[in-house]
Amino acid sequence: TRCKDQSGRNVDWFIMYKLPKMQPSKNNFVTPKGGEFVYVDSNTPKTAQTWTLSNQNIFDEDNPASHTLRPLRRPAEDILYVVYNDQPPPGYNGTRSGHCKGVVLFDSSTGVWLLHSVPRFLEGIGSGRYSFPESGRENAQLLMCITFPSSELDSIGKHLRMEYANVYVKGSPQSLLDRHPQMGLLFKDSFIRGRGQDLLVRNITGAGSRRFLSVAKRATFEQDIYAAVLTGLVRNDLVVQSWRNGAGDKLPANCSRSYTVTHADLVKISLPERRSITFKTEEDHSKWAVAVDRPVFCIASMNR
Repeated sequence: TRCKDQSGRNVDWFIMYKLPKMQPSKNNFVTPKGGEFVYVDSNTPKTAQTWTLSNQNIFDEDNPASHTLRPLRRPAEDILYVVYNDQPPPGYNGTRSGHCKGVVLFDSSTGVWLLHSVPRFLEGIGSGRYSFPESGRENAQLLMCITFPSSELDSIGKHLRMEYANVYVKGSPQSLLDRHPQMGLLFKDSFIRGRGQDLLVRNITGAGSRRFLSVAKRATFEQDIYAAVLTGLVRNDLVVQSWRNGAGDKLPANCSRSYTVTHADLVKISLPERRSITFKTEEDHSKWAVAVDRPVFCIASMNR
């Protein structure tokens, strides 16, 4: 089980940035209808300075997310899968658990961790088909898939236990749960408790020996994770894109620490031939951060 590219071939990782449904603008050379996406993956040349505008549509069955999640259309008994979302599809109970969304899908040797920002995704598991929620058309969304060896299953399981992920569909052979006890605890809805256990930072290694840093927190960690944790980890200022239209107070830019955290007001997607697509943060439900002076990208689940 591995992340798949636009042609269904294996890749170590990919990012899909789904564009919002937009009105015509002289600043944009196309007018997205909410299904278009730009794309980059582990095979994109390191010298690339732009995204690729895909000719695929996220609502159709021919796209990287659909190819990657194909095993969930008819889950086999020998795969492990965990589907979590704080805003699950219709028919599942809502939650006040961790604000995070994703899919974990593994066989005995390799698997994928697909992190995303899309409410009500994924649905139709076991139905034999792929679907993307119509409610996800209006705003921009981000999906990132990473291929991991099964040796990282415990790290992923502990991460989700710390986040109190709202798991609404799951399945696994007992042998995989026995081999990976942190994932076994997640399957029992056993989350991390206890004083002083409210933040988890771990190095994890994906396919191709690429290293990632996973950061998870509990609700008891009552600080802005961007300013209090991430700036120190990357030792740089951050620009953060997050959904600022929802419940709760918006956090202001933070300039009181060694490193600053500022908000993205506009998102400009650079494309080949000096073309671009620009949209406002109010049209973007994705959550991500970039370091100002270092090549660091973070896909996130928290707003600020």
